[in-house]
Amino acid sequence: MRRLFISMLTVLSIALPVHANDFAVIAGFRSNNAEVVDASLNASAKSATSFQAGVLGFFDFTEVFGMRAGFVYAQRNYKVEAPTFDAEVKLGYFDIPATFTYKFADYARIFAGPVFALNVSDDCDSTAGACFAPKGPESISIGLQIGASFKFAPQVGGEIFYELLPSEFWKNGLENSKSVGANLMITFE
Repeated sequence: MRRLFISMLTVLSIALPVHANDFAVIAGFRSNNAEVVDASLNASAKSATSFQAGVLGFFDFTEVFGMRAGFVYAQRNYKVEAPTFDAEVKLGYFDIPATFTYKFADYARIFAGPVFALNVSDDCDSTAGACFAPKGPESISIGLQIGASFKFAPQVGGEIFYELLPSEFWKNGLENSKSVGANLMITFE
């Protein structure tokens, strides 16, 4: 999968005249929800708010089409509740978004595409002593993200997004993570 991603970016950078339009520093919050893999636990995962921060670049292929790429530290926290235990799962990732953009106004664009999430930290605190999922998270997860970026001043803007990790990202623990979030952006042209 990594080779496919690197090959795709290489082909796009050679084949298309790419112009860096904006670079941004972002910080924001996200609300994460997931499903518990083991149905016999009679457990449910509740949403938890997390923090994220990083840098993004907006690269134009044409006047309206482009790419949004970057490097973002994102927390994905979850609360798991069951009749016999409660657990807090705290995961840290370096996200690499590679989303395609459509610019429909000078200061507004929509984006959609993959996000490559590289796990850098995991913690599971449980009232039962041991974590409910004995194995840790996958080292790499691939999610899908859709959202909108906009500016409300020449160098200040925001983003809203919806993200889906459609797999079992915590082995024998959690799957199908869904996140909604918002970022504040400070842009540099």
